Formats: sequence, C-alpha cells, structure tokens
Amino acid sequence: MADTLLKGRDIISFAEWEGEEILKALELAEEMREKRFYPGFANILSQRSFLMFFFSISAQRRFSFEVSAAELGGAAFCCDMKDEGFRTPGENFIRQAGILSRYACGAGVRVLEENLSGWGEGEDILRRFSGTSDIPVFSLGHDTGDPCRGLSEVMLYRRMLGEDLEGKSILHLWVPGSAPGARGALYESIRLSLHLGMKVRVSHPEGYSPSPEIIDAARKKSGGEITLEEGFPEESQEADVVYLCPWMSGESFGSGKLDIEKEREKAASLKKWGSPLDKMKLKDKAVVIDNLSGRVFSGDSPAGDTVKEMLHAQKALMALTLSG
Repeated sequence: MADTLLKGRDIISFAEWEGEEILKALELAEEMREKRFYPGFANILSQRSFLMFFFSISAQRRFSFEVSAAELGGAAFCCDMKDEGFRTPGENFIRQAGILSRYACGAGVRVLEENLSGWGEGEDILRRFSGTSDIPVFSLGHDTGDPCRGLSEVMLYRRMLGEDLEGKSILHLWVPGSAPGARGALYESIRLSLHLGMKVRVSHPEGYSPSPEIIDAARKKSGGEITLEEGFPEESQEADVVYLCPWMSGESFGSGKLDIEKEREKAASLKKWGSPLDKMKLKDKAVVIDNLSGRVFSGDSPAGDTVKEMLHAQKALMALTLSG
C-alpha cells in the first residue's frame, strides 16, 4: 500500500508536498471512506505500532488515531507528556521521544501554543524530533500546521463541490471565539487550497495577519493565487467556501508566554466581526465550515463535519507512509 515516493515521509505539514501527492492521499482517503471495512485494508499495518505524544491532550485526536490504526490492523499508543513530567517540549523530550520511537513504525506529536513561548517553536520541535528518528513523524496539530485536519476539510469540499476544486474560491474569515484556535489549521487550509488550484482570500482585523513567510512559501510552492485583506469583507460574497476561524493574533507571545486571557479580551472587543454570516449574502450552495466546531453547512442545512472525514484522512496517510 505504501507509495514508493511517500513511504517514510513525515506528515508535519503539506508545505513540501506536490499537488499530485496530495491528490493521491485524497483519493485513497475517499476510497477508504466508501469501503471502510474492506478486507483489503484490514492488514495494511499488521504488527505495526504508532506512538502519540500529547502536550495538548485531545480525546478526539487520540481516539481517532487509535481507531485508524486498529482498522488498518495495527495499534496506536498515547502518552500524555504532562503525566510523564514534560510540561513543555525541549531537548529532554526530543531525546526521550527519539529513544521511544525505536519501538514503533511511526510517531505523532500534538503541541499547541499553550505549550510554547513563540511562533514556529512547535514546528521546530517536530522537525528536530524527526531528525533524531528513523520513522515518519506526524503532526497531530501544532502552531503552524495541522495536516490531518486540513486533508479532512478538503475531503468535504470535494464531496460537496466536486472532485475538481481548481478555480473554486475560498474565503478564510477571522471570527471571534471564546477559545481562540491554533493558526496551524488556518495555514494548512491555505496550503492545501493553493495546491489544489483554489483562489484563496484571507480577511482579518488589524493585528491578525498571517505569517508573511508561511504565506509566501505556500504561494511559491503552489504557484497559486492568494489575496490578503485587512478589514471585514464586502456583504455580497461569491466564495464557494467560507472558512470561519478564530485564529490568534500576531501578539499572542508578546511577553514570551501565551496570554490566552488577553487574546480572549482582544477578540471579544472586535464586535463588528461577530456573527459574520448575518452580515453577508452568500452564493447558493456555498459551503461554510466552522473551524472551531468542525461543523459544515450548505445553505441553512447541516452538511456534516470533519470528524469522520479525519478518520479516513489519517488512515490514508498512515497507509501511504507507514506500511510495507
């Protein structure tokens, strides 16, 4: 099952992936969704184990990876790093994780802003861990990427808008939230949308602009079209997908430590940005995805969520990189 070009590949983000490689993962994930219990998939990871290191615990991520591994014939094991005495990632974690990874065929790490002291630190930890390990390293969500979630969102777009997303448009719209989300989900959505030929827009208030380095790298890698705008978008929207996301501001680590209460207060003060769908007229059959809840709507009707899609996205990525 492992693709010769993808076998052994890290899944830290899709920043280094080519468009055809992403399509291969999408097609396998969709096949696994349609044939969930197909016997041909049941032993892809037979006798293989996947380790998970959680600095930011998530029952959904843990359980979905355990189920993913089990349905492919393998096993996944979770380690809550706080229980093991690792409050923050660092040299000791990288060294210990490198040792433990010798027991497995793959490993994943979840480390969000609450565990970090600056932007980009989470990705640095993942890549340094990869450098000490001989097995593929997965991001289970970090400050600049969230590949499994990103792939699951694209699966929903393809199911609702058709497999060919080239030329479709997506508006990433900042919204206030009681629990400001990781920028990783935003960046992964932008990368994937550009890779697949979508026209990308990002609308945000002052102080919430995405990282210029990450945006420039995504644009150059894909050759895609992206527009960044500071200010609330126009009332009439022609976007095929509206992606609502309460990402954190660029000043989150002003004191060298995440100040989540300050982020909440700042977001709550931006009242103009609340309930954006009441202020915009969307095109017929536009897809609206709420990043915080994972729910998806088309018109006034619920159209699913990312939970089930993520299971099959994870299974496909594990099959392509860990098997054989």
